[in-house]
This record gives sequence, structure tokens and C-alpha cells, in this order.
Amino acid sequence: MTIVPSFMKKIFHSRRIAVSSFGALASSFSAQSTSILMTDGFCLFRQSTRLMTKRHLKSFSNSHQQNLNFRSTRVFSVSAYSGVPSDGKTGTETLPLPLRAKLGKADGSHRLVEVDTFQSEEEVETGRRLMNEVIVEGKAWPFEPIFETNRDFQGYFLSHAAFVVRSLEKEESGAILGCFYIKPNFPGRCSHVANGGFIVDPQFRGNRVGTLMGACFKRWAKDLGYKGAYFNLVFASNQVSVKLWEKLGFDRVAVIPKCARLEGMPVDPQTCEPELDTAYGYHIDLDALPEDYDPMEEATFFRP
Repeated sequence: MTIVPSFMKKIFHSRRIAVSSFGALASSFSAQSTSILMTDGFCLFRQSTRLMTKRHLKSFSNSHQQNLNFRSTRVFSVSAYSGVPSDGKTGTETLPLPLRAKLGKADGSHRLVEVDTFQSEEEVETGRRLMNEVIVEGKAWPFEPIFETNRDFQGYFLSHAAFVVRSLEKEESGAILGCFYIKPNFPGRCSHVANGGFIVDPQFRGNRVGTLMGACFKRWAKDLGYKGAYFNLVFASNQVSVKLWEKLGFDRVAVIPKCARLEGMPVDPQTCEPELDTAYGYHIDLDALPEDYDPMEEATFFRP
């Protein structure tokens, strides 16, 4: 059963349409890899927030239907913070997966890893655990409630394209070192701007996992058709993240003072309450990324 976001219910009600069942999405339509979900007389174009009645859809000529050319990688989404539960593989069939690399260890040796899509329910569960750990940690993400179920997590993290960094070392038995996603930051007319979320397992921090994920994000977001990427909330106190994005060529284009109520912030002597952290917005123009950009060269990784 496909879940229609609650905000859509308000749209339908505002248009004075009697909505009896939002779970009954009737049919799918394909025109140049475009999916259209039908519900109660309206259809949701997965690549857009445009609403169109079935009557209007039927009035399209066959040629018009064939000319619908929405980007197949940008499934309908309200914003970077919502989505429909999926498998995280939207558009990934065009990517060179899995991508293998060797990451340096603290002892000078190397760890063989691969970047790939989520391949099992166990990996989804691991991703949810890592997500919940950083939420509880309260220093890098804005969320407070944790994700109670894998389906809830999939609605946020795997709604579009999502990836894991998986160890190929025998002694680590497929351990997930980190995970990240690529999806639209905004709906509709701004859905060509990507957003990304990145998590590194605490036990593997300092092993360049984040750098590998960030470099892959740039390459694959461009390959998936995004024109640029914008990260909404990079907290000033998270200097590892700040330095990473600046190293990878992102520009700081926004500053939001007193934006985040985070754990571990110093206490303001006047209010006797923890200070609110500043948030930065980081942007990169993916159109300017060279066509031959190689994420492995970005961070001097070793090819296996």
C-alpha cells in the first residue's frame, strides 16, 4: 500500500474533493520512465507536485503523453525531510555499482570496501540503527524522535537513491561502515537541486568513509540528473562536516544564527541555558563538475 503524504490530504480537501481512501492508488502509467500515481480522481506525477485530473489526462493526445519527459530519478517528494517508503534504488541501475575502493586504516593498512545500494532487510535495519544513534547523540541532525520501524526509516532515507559502504574484509563479515542518500531537496520546479544525508558508524570514523561517500555523492547526483546540491543544515559545531564539504568543493552560501538546539553546547552565562548553534547552508554546482570527474581521484583512494 502506498502512503500519500498528509499534506496532500489538505490539498485535496482544499479543492473540495471527497477523499475516502488515500491508500488506494489505482494504477501506474509509463511515458519515458515517468510514473503517475492515481488516487480519487487525481494523479500525482512522481517527478512533480503538479496535480492533474484523470479527465485532463485522457484529453492528452498520444503524442503529448509520449513527450512527457520528467526526470525518472526524482520521484515525487515534498522536501528533503519526507518521502514515500521505497528500496532506495531509484535511478541507480544507471550507476557503476558496486564501486570498490581501499580505505586507509589507522594502523597504515587498508580496508577493502564497496559502495552499493541497500541489499537486504538486515542492511536497512543497520541503517535505521545508525540513524537513530546520531539522532540520540543530538549533535549532527535536527531530528529528535527516532525512527520506530524500518518502513518509517525507508520513507525518509530510502525514498529515492540510497547507498551503503560495505566492508569486504573477511573478518568484518559485510559490516556497514556508513550510509548516505541522494534525493530532491525541494519539490516540483526546484526538484533538480539534490540533498544528501550522511552517517558514519562511530567505530569507523576517521577512516575516510565520509570522504568516500561525499565524493560518490557528487558524481552520482550529477549522473542522476541533478543540476546542483544544497545541504540545508550543517552545524557550525560539527567541524568534521564543515571541513569535509569545503574540502569537496562546496560553497558556504547561507548562515542561520541560533538555529539548532544541540546536545553538548556550552551554557550561556546570561540565560543559564545551552547556546543555540549556528547552521550553514552549503551548495555545489553539479553542472560545473567535469564530465570525467572520478570520485576515487578526489580523495586519493586506492582502486582494488
